[in-house]
Amino acid sequence: MINNADRYVQQKLMEAARAVGFLEGMSTWLWTKVGPDLADEAVVEFEKRVSAIAECFGLEKESC
Repeated sequence: MINNADRYVQQKLMEAARAVGFLEGMSTWLWTKVGPDLADEAVVEFEKRVSAIAECFGLEKESC
């Protein structure tokens, strides 16, 4: 039986997964729209930050 606290934690983890997925999708969109004009350093930094956010929630990048 799932209690309210477990349900709340599950809901927050799903929200975190959706947020990380959104950020990953945004990086893909940026790359397709800006492409080669986007500095490699900016792409690397964005990806590192998305990975760090995912890690904070215990998510693996591939599972988001």
